[in-house]
Amino acid sequence: MTTPAPASTPYGFCRCGCGEQTRLAPHDRADRGSIAGEPMPFLYRHSRRATFFFWDHVDKQADGCWIWTGRVSERGYGYIGEGKRRRRVHRWLWERERGPIPDGMELDHVCQNKLCINLDHLEVVTHAENMHRTRRSHCQRGHEMTEENTYRRRCRTCIRLGRQRRERLAST
Repeated sequence: MTTPAPASTPYGFCRCGCGEQTRLAPHDRADRGSIAGEPMPFLYRHSRRATFFFWDHVDKQADGCWIWTGRVSERGYGYIGEGKRRRRVHRWLWERERGPIPDGMELDHVCQNKLCINLDHLEVVTHAENMHRTRRSHCQRGHEMTEENTYRRRCRTCIRLGRQRRERLAST
């Protein structure tokens, strides 16, 4: 049984959505959905899983976030495998639906949730703007991150307390 192509995929083109034309199948392969003499459904190594099972890994929440429930990187972003590469899901979906991200720009999660892939919650911004938006109001110990209390994005109060603690330990 073959997997039906999305409505937007023309006959003879890869169903992953890359827009490339596929070759004719040399023989029947039911497990790959190919029939001898007919165009193959996918190009070699193009991800069927990313296209057809993608939405199985998305949890649409009441607040509008679409949370990725698939694989998650060490930094907390959802990712999919594309050949030997790992691609961040929000970037993959953006490029698939809205086109390439311009050079020097990146996607900002307006909702501040790294696992959200809702395109309405993503915005193309510069790196500087993205860093400005993610500035914390308090450090991990609860000190306010004001301009006077911040040194190179670190809390001056924590720096001072750490220095005092090290001096105390060194004197004993």
